[in-house]
Amino acid sequence: MRPLFYLRRLREAVSHWVSTGIISPAQGEAILADVGAAKGASFAQLLAVLGAILAAAAAVTFVAANWEGMAKTARLALLLACLAASWTVAALFFRRGRQGAAQAFILLSVGLFGANINLVGQTYHVNADYPDGLMIWALGALAAAAIIPSRTALGAALVLGAIWTWIETFDFTPGLHLPFAAFWLACAALDFVLKWRGGAHLVA
Repeated sequence: MRPLFYLRRLREAVSHWVSTGIISPAQGEAILADVGAAKGASFAQLLAVLGAILAAAAAVTFVAANWEGMAKTARLALLLACLAASWTVAALFFRRGRQGAAQAFILLSVGLFGANINLVGQTYHVNADYPDGLMIWALGALAAAAIIPSRTALGAALVLGAIWTWIETFDFTPGLHLPFAAFWLACAALDFVLKWRGGAHLVA
């Protein structure tokens, strides 16, 4: 993890080295390009992800607290609007090159998608085993990880998939859970494409 303001101080140092002739302008650009391409998570990115998790929890809590006083159409419209707004903000951050903030809003979108599944099921009294909701949630996160692509969404998919197979295996159908094996293989293949070491640990 890089210290706060590390890149800004490095740019100032490189600028000084170039101006004093210690390194050439091309070498200075190469140094900044190499450091800028580093893929380690920064403190600001971790804060953004934590903020996204807290925002998802706050949104779900607010909707749940006012659930009974809202019409079904208003509930559905609010849930879809929150999800669309989250994806829109993520897209805007991607366009501006703010990868950390974009990934945080992707995580928020994944969280809101899961909340929507549960709340819509309650609204329309959908009868299904509750692990099925977790399965849909995990598949949605995996789809987001593949389409964007997003390591954050892949991590969420792996965690959700693990919870899904745990509940399915110990509470409903003991034994080998073959659907999860297919899901796990898809996650492993995507992690290989994304070349994400943290994802490899989650897959393992």
